[in-house]
Amino acid sequence: MFKNVLLGVDGSGRSREMMNMLLPLPSFAQTALTLLHVVPSQITTEGVDEYRQAGAKIVQREYEALKLGSGNTCTTRLEEGDPKDVVCKVAEELKPDFLVMGSRVWDVYGRF
Repeated sequence: MFKNVLLGVDGSGRSREMMNMLLPLPSFAQTALTLLHVVPSQITTEGVDEYRQAGAKIVQREYEALKLGSGNTCTTRLEEGDPKDVVCKVAEELKPDFLVMGSRVWDVYGRF
C-alpha cells in the first residue's frame, strides 16, 4: 500500500488524470496525497503575484478534479522556484512512497 504520494501538477491535467486512474486501486485506498505546483521565480514583484495567482487557480482546479476516495486525504502546496529543484526538495522532505508527474509514475525504487 502507498501511504504517502507526491503529485506534481502543472495545469495540463496529465498527472491528475494518471492519479485518478490509480486512486481506485486497493494499493491507494488509504493514501495521503500532497498536490504540488511550482511557480517559477520572477524578478519583479508584479510577475510573482501574477504567477502565484495563476498557480493558486491551477492547484484549486486540480484538487477539485481529483477523485478522492473516503480513505484518501489531500493537502496542497504552492511553492516558488525552479520546478526541478523544488520538486526534489519537497520529495526529500516528504519522502513519498510514490511520485506522479505528468503521465509518468515512480515508486520508491524508481520503477514503473
